[in-house]
Amino acid sequence: MKGNNARYAKLIIPAALLLAVVFLIIYVVSGIRSTNSGKYKYESYDYFDTITEIAIYDKLSKAEEEKMRELIDERLTYYHRIFDIYHNYDGINNAKTINDNAGNGEPIEVPEELYNLIQASQVMYNQLGGKVNIALGPVTSIWQRYREEGKRLPKVTELVHGAKNTSIFQVLADEKNKTVRLADAEMSIDLGSIAKGYAAQLIAGDLIDNGIDNALISLGGNIVAVGDKNGEYYSVGIEDPENANTPKVVLNVSNISVVTSGDYQRYYEVNGKRYCHIIDPDTLFPAEYCRSVTVVCPSSLTADALATALFNMDYESGYRLVFGMDNVEAMWIMQDGTVKYSNKFEQYLK
Repeated sequence: MKGNNARYAKLIIPAALLLAVVFLIIYVVSGIRSTNSGKYKYESYDYFDTITEIAIYDKLSKAEEEKMRELIDERLTYYHRIFDIYHNYDGINNAKTINDNAGNGEPIEVPEELYNLIQASQVMYNQLGGKVNIALGPVTSIWQRYREEGKRLPKVTELVHGAKNTSIFQVLADEKNKTVRLADAEMSIDLGSIAKGYAAQLIAGDLIDNGIDNALISLGGNIVAVGDKNGEYYSVGIEDPENANTPKVVLNVSNISVVTSGDYQRYYEVNGKRYCHIIDPDTLFPAEYCRSVTVVCPSSLTADALATALFNMDYESGYRLVFGMDNVEAMWIMQDGTVKYSNKFEQYLK
C-alpha cells in the first residue's frame, strides 16, 4: 500500500498487533440503505459470499463515481481471491494454495496482504489465549460438512482427531521472504474469523488513498466508518437475534469500526437445538455463552477477531479482557435477550 493507505495501515494494523486482543463471519445489520443515504452507493453480492454495501458522502462527479465503482470492484476481487480457501486462481498464491501444499515442505510466497493477515492472526492467537485460531481448519471443515448436510452432529471422536492438526505454531511464516507453509499435511487454515474485517479495513484505506474522506463500508456486516456523514454521526444498527432485520440498539459512530459475531444467521438445528458456525477451539463445539457480541474499536481486523474471541468466552472473562484494553468497547446480547455493555460502550448509543 502507498500514500494515505500506508499511513492508514500504520494506524490500524499495529493496533491489531499490540492491543491485548483477535471468529467467524460477522453479523451486524447496518443502516446503510435505510438510515444513511449517501451521495454515492455501491452494492454487490459477488464477494466473500455476502453483501457489500458502501455509501460515499463526498460529492462525486459521474466520472468519479465510475472510477470509484471500478476501484472497489478491482480491490474487492483481489481481496476475495487472496483470502479464498475454496478456489484457486491463475497467477495468485492464495489461502487455498497454502492449504493445497500443506506438509510438502515448500514455502509459498504470498501477497503482502495475506501474509500480514496470517502474521496478525498468530500474534492475536497468543494474546487471546487461543480463542481465535486460523489453524482450526480441520475442525471447522468437519462442522461445515455436517451443517451443509443439516441432519446430525459430528462425532466427538471425529472432532478430536481433526484437532490434532490445528497447532498455529505449525503455520510457519517467513517475514523476510513473505512465505507461508503448513508443516503438517493434515493441516489447513480457515480465515473466516478475520478475513472480512481485514478486507473492509483495506477497502477503507483504498478509498482514502483515492481522495475519499467520508464513507460507510459494510462488508458482510463488518462496518468501517471513514470520516462522518456530512458532519453527523453514522447510524449503525445492531440486529436483534430474535427479530431479523430489527435493530436491538442503534449506534452513533464516526472514524471507527463496528463488528458483530452472532449465532443467528449461519447455523443449523439438530433435534430442535441450534448449532452456529462459530466453533470454540477449547470445546470443538459451537459456543453458547451469548447470542452475539459487538466490538467497537479503531481496527476492523482487531474488531473482527476480538468479537469472535469474546463470543467464545463467558461474559465475565470477556468483560475483564475488554476492560484492560485501550479504545475498545463491547456489547453482549445474552441468551435471555438482555444486553450488557463494557465500561464505556454506552457512549456510542444513539
